[in-house]
Amino acid sequence: MELFDSKRYAEAEPLFKSLISEKPESLGLYYYYGACRTENQNFSEYDLIQLLNADPSESPMKINYYLGLQYQAQENWEQALKHFNKYRTNSTPKKQEELDIAAKIQQCYNRENPYKNLLKQVTENSLTQNKIQSYLSDSTKIEIDTAFYSDSVNFSSGKVIQEQSGPNLKTQKGNPIEFTVDSRITYYNTNHFQTEEGQELYEESQLKQQRLDSIITKTDELREQYLAANNNTSKNSLGEKIVTLETELYPLKQEITNLILKAQNKELEFWNNASDDEIDEFVKKTESEKNEQETMAPEIPEESTKADSALINPEIFLSEENNDILLEEPEQKDELIYRIQIGAYSKGLPAYIDKLFKKLSVLRKIDNYTDENGVVVYTTGKLTNLDDAMKMQKQVRQEGAEDAYVVPYFNGKRITLEEAKKIEGTL
Repeated sequence: MELFDSKRYAEAEPLFKSLISEKPESLGLYYYYGACRTENQNFSEYDLIQLLNADPSESPMKINYYLGLQYQAQENWEQALKHFNKYRTNSTPKKQEELDIAAKIQQCYNRENPYKNLLKQVTENSLTQNKIQSYLSDSTKIEIDTAFYSDSVNFSSGKVIQEQSGPNLKTQKGNPIEFTVDSRITYYNTNHFQTEEGQELYEESQLKQQRLDSIITKTDELREQYLAANNNTSKNSLGEKIVTLETELYPLKQEITNLILKAQNKELEFWNNASDDEIDEFVKKTESEKNEQETMAPEIPEESTKADSALINPEIFLSEENNDILLEEPEQKDELIYRIQIGAYSKGLPAYIDKLFKKLSVLRKIDNYTDENGVVVYTTGKLTNLDDAMKMQKQVRQEGAEDAYVVPYFNGKRITLEEAKKIEGTL
């Protein structure tokens, strides 16, 4: 800890690694190890997982900065922005300036990856092998504690991994998938997994993905019911359900991402011990199997490919032809509604804002209209009470629109929050 606090990260890193090998259940150690690895310019799935293993409640807020860097290196822009923004929201301006957070957020909007050349395929086994080689190259160290450097131990989880003789294609039928392990290896069937843990993690992620898809579909249905509702009681009830479901969406998306990354890491640990010839042979077999499946698959009628989607097409809400649809449905008499304003622009959307809005529109409908001054105002949500509106504002900010705020309308006319509170008390 003294080394870490004095920013001697290269010296602190192996000590934290050793502590994790002794006490893998101590989640607080993973933050310091992952932070050291990141400060030492290490970027990989392995390093990201070390930070994800840490308990957020036991970690400093700076873990979001390190997670942002690792996700940026992986070019997972959505997660990088989420963590950079979370750090920005909860840190002082001085700390933000020291870490140049604003510039990093802009890089993510521009899809710039300054760590691309530093990104490596690193696993625990590869680190172990490098450590053994470094000992072998030192003539002063004759004896090596091979038990400590055993490939059978996965220090990030404390679990023993069974040794495998080599890559194989299981004979059972399995299920079609498309799972990218790295730039060379892609699985097209669940029987392509080489580790039980990797397959279990992937299957768990798919179960959660089904839950996520179900929530998105249900949320869209509730939004349609909300728009069609003709009384405040129904709208209040539907609004509460929508907010509750949306609250579940974002942590669920994070869980899915984490499970996929961990599954990739388990498979990478296996392939790190395979030869290039074994990898090439496996890739040829999987590609051949994929081609056979595609040849045997029946042709899908064009009409069936146009099934209803649970996701909202961003272009519907961001095209130039729809600049005045905010109040397209007639406002009812004595109707008080709250919307979340996410932006107002007089000369078109900046590139990074356009990207942000398109991401937001995947989860929620974005409306816009042109005010009397020619400014295009962008909003989302239509709620009938301030409490629900404040909850939605928090959600929208977590999604990346950090400057989002609540705007009330009464009978289609914008009013102040104070006026809205008085009106809400009389309705």
